Amino acid sequence: MIDQKFEAAVGMSRKWDAREAGREVAETAIQKLNRPPDFFLLFSTIHYEKHGGFQEFLNGVWDVLPKGTPLVGGTVAGFINPEGCYTRGATGLAVTYSNIKVAVGIGRNTGRWPKLAGRKCAKKIQDELKKTNYRNLLCIDFISGVTMPTIPGMPRIVVLKNRILAQMSLALLKISTIVFQKGVAREENVLKELLNALGNNTYVFGGSTVDNNVFARSYQFFNDKVVKNSIVTLAIATDKRPQIRSAHGFELTDQKFKKIKLTAWNRMIKKIDGEPAVKKYLDTLNWSEDLIDERTFHRRLIFNPLGAKDEEGFIHPFVPGAFLGNDYVTGCPIVNDEVGILKASGLNLISAVTQVVDQINQNEDFFLFTSCASRLETLGANEFQTQKIISEKIKKPFLLVYTTGENYYLPGKTIKNLEITFNSLSLS
Repeated sequence: MIDQKFEAAVGMSRKWDAREAGREVAETAIQKLNRPPDFFLLFSTIHYEKHGGFQEFLNGVWDVLPKGTPLVGGTVAGFINPEGCYTRGATGLAVTYSNIKVAVGIGRNTGRWPKLAGRKCAKKIQDELKKTNYRNLLCIDFISGVTMPTIPGMPRIVVLKNRILAQMSLALLKISTIVFQKGVAREENVLKELLNALGNNTYVFGGSTVDNNVFARSYQFFNDKVVKNSIVTLAIATDKRPQIRSAHGFELTDQKFKKIKLTAWNRMIKKIDGEPAVKKYLDTLNWSEDLIDERTFHRRLIFNPLGAKDEEGFIHPFVPGAFLGNDYVTGCPIVNDEVGILKASGLNLISAVTQVVDQINQNEDFFLFTSCASRLETLGANEFQTQKIISEKIKKPFLLVYTTGENYYLPGKTIKNLEITFNSLSLS
């Protein structure tokens, strides 16, 4: 190791029983360390919900993990580690380091009261990290992700062509999000309040929890508790400097629009250049509305989403999550009123991995990656190429988790609340 004081270890389990899986993921991680971990990041696919439940899963972890170890995490669509690529199972990342102080925070009801959740989460971190002289503060966050509201007895609707029902959908979406916390995740509101409280010199890196890409529910892990509709954050004060990198492989085309009408927390486009949004979008691509159905929706549209540059010139892809009548709905907030058609291919999505990994230096430690669950669904078996690229460059333990949204913040920059991206966090 470059620094003998820093150790990281990855654990994993593929057992079906929740408690047994919890024990194994903790055992296989901490047995590789020379002393008890300073913190533990824990992730699971949704399957243990019906194989013992997530509380039993956590109980298994705490059968092994030393009492009092700071722990956060949540459910993900899949993960990659040095062992391979998985869409079922559990994994964890354990770390020990001499020059570190760790705190954990939680904020509840992120859909209903996102700002309050951010402030509550920050308050607990501030209380625990009052007395530290380490110059760098890193927050690793996991937030309850977008969920698709459904009508009991009805299938999840991605393409709603009935114009009357579509007109009702906006009001229902807002009511569902605020009252039932089923709908928009509102991560940017949570993170802004977190940063307002902790200070703009804080580094932030994380993602939104998800199930198996059904977008029906997700869970977060906070110490020995299983929670929902929350942000859980691990804050690290350290002498090491966080390194955050991001790429996605999309490029802007010449097909651009200068005026859009937004609603639903800037996640629903109603008009593009004065025309109904979905019609304008499909007409620009020369696609018939008949080509878009529930089965092919995401696979057809992921390579040509709308996108826009933020004030720093970073291109944000806005992959459509649903077409509600002529309203184009996406998972993250639209950052500019001038948007355009993006283009990419499967090769471009893989090249984003290479772009990020090639920037990593050998003297860095603690390799955590986030990637969009839509990339996993789209690339399928080709995601083994992602594992190969990372493994060939990084000879230390690493962990990649597939979330339903990715976020990061660099001091002096703007918050990035993203989708369909590939991101890395390390310490140098």
